[in-house]
Amino acid sequence: MGGVFIHDRAGRHRRTLMSGPPLPGRATEPWRVRIRDTAGNIRGAGVSLTDGYVLTCAHVLDGTGGEVVVDFVALGDPVSLPARVRPELFVGPDEAGCGDVALIELDRHQPGGLDATLRRTALGWPREVRVFGFPGDVPYGVHTRATLAGQSGPHGEWLQMNGLGPHEPRVRAGFSGAGVVDAETGDVLGIVVGEYTGEAVAMSWMIPVETIVSHLPMALRWVTGESYADESFAEPSRPGADQAGITRRAIDWLNKRDTGDTLLVVLGRDAEAIRWITAVSGREQRSGITPAPGEPVPVPGSIDVAVDASRRSPDDVARRILVRAGIRLDGEVPPAARIRAGVPPMTIVMHGIDEAERPGELLEGVLRPLAENGSRLVLVFRSESSTHLRTVRSWPVGTPAYRVERLAERLADLQALEQRVLGLLAKVVDRTPADWRHGRLAGELKRLRAGLPDADEELRRLLERCERATARASRTFASHEKRLLRMKAERDRLRGLLGAYHATAGGAGLAEDLGLAPLYEAAYQALWRFPTDLAAAGGAVEAYQRAIWRALGMGSTGDGDLL
Repeated sequence: MGGVFIHDRAGRHRRTLMSGPPLPGRATEPWRVRIRDTAGNIRGAGVSLTDGYVLTCAHVLDGTGGEVVVDFVALGDPVSLPARVRPELFVGPDEAGCGDVALIELDRHQPGGLDATLRRTALGWPREVRVFGFPGDVPYGVHTRATLAGQSGPHGEWLQMNGLGPHEPRVRAGFSGAGVVDAETGDVLGIVVGEYTGEAVAMSWMIPVETIVSHLPMALRWVTGESYADESFAEPSRPGADQAGITRRAIDWLNKRDTGDTLLVVLGRDAEAIRWITAVSGREQRSGITPAPGEPVPVPGSIDVAVDASRRSPDDVARRILVRAGIRLDGEVPPAARIRAGVPPMTIVMHGIDEAERPGELLEGVLRPLAENGSRLVLVFRSESSTHLRTVRSWPVGTPAYRVERLAERLADLQALEQRVLGLLAKVVDRTPADWRHGRLAGELKRLRAGLPDADEELRRLLERCERATARASRTFASHEKRLLRMKAERDRLRGLLGAYHATAGGAGLAEDLGLAPLYEAAYQALWRFPTDLAAAGGAVEAYQRAIWRALGMGSTGDGDLL
């Protein structure tokens, strides 16, 4: 049983007891639900929708006989409603693991205001998310945070989530079906489907909204946000034999990430191949368009947004990109100007550029800034003799010289990041091995610069390897830095706790207690030793706290009360 030790106004000591974890407040994501079988066992989590439906994973419902209980735990006084599984809204995992989504129907509609809206949006870059699940030992739920890390799972249907640090609770049994929420916008981006059970890393997976819709079209009624592709991409013709070359080249380009090869220009009749590739790349449409056996296909979700620019203004195109990225428009800054201010890197197909309202302005005012800020662009011209092709070919973006200089900038950023991590490692002990890459990559950079301007094929391959290695190292060290900052914050929290416990002991006349003094000294030394071993320091602070309780005749506070 948990407890907090406090003083009353008369200076007496008393212990305030809590019978269990507090319920989450109603105002915080009230659509979160817990799912139990009729015997009362927790099966997982779900997302409450309107009209008496709840979204969850199909495997959460295995062995329930089609009858479950849904608990609306976000209410101050929780409400429990019976629910049933409808076979036509149940898509169990196939042999590969695809699917695994279900809608269950409540016996009666849930209380008002307890429903979520699902958002489809571009998910091609790391973003922080939060999840709330119901492990069996914490029935009222646990918060945790993670970062989206990229495509994963069967046929690329899932997204991998990496825990933010060693002190974040792991996603585990009881989290399946829980809503995955964008930490910045509060949008529900999908549901948790599974966790990595190994001890090495805190890793889990989610099913994004567009994949859910591909298996459960009915879910579209609760979805907001624009589709990844304009309607003109919906019914493409299969590429002919004469387009096999551009089809394979475009798919290889799409599937190849983390390089500075950011522009792919497509002309004339080859545009139809791009329309086909766009259609089969979409998570939402993928189940309705089946490639032939052995036919190359792009990774699901490899295109963040596909726009038909025909007869559209630059601001209209920019608005489409921003909305798909989940960037709110305030009405004061024109969309094209907002693009130029910087947006997260995306993979964008821009079709019919030469038929846009103002092609030159679209190219220079929207597309070039996107490319210079790291977005990857497929630029499709309907005419092979378009005068605007000269504009694109004049851009330095994507040339070996440009890529080498961008690599140099990223290596400088990596060096600064490694130095910050090194500084944090002097403060807290972290046993995660660090692969210091900057020194080796800086040597390769000298070789690349020496090979310019005439970059042969070998040099281009080296450039691509260095770009990918730099991108991977930057992601790894950014995650490492976040973890270390959280560990440093935990060290500071423990220091504050130790000070509070020491003040409590002094106020109770225990400052000179011979049994407490060495425990306080041990905790103090552990917390002010550099680097600080958090596990050892936490144990020392807890030992000191328990000794104070015993000296006051309060007994043990039980496991888990300190931290």
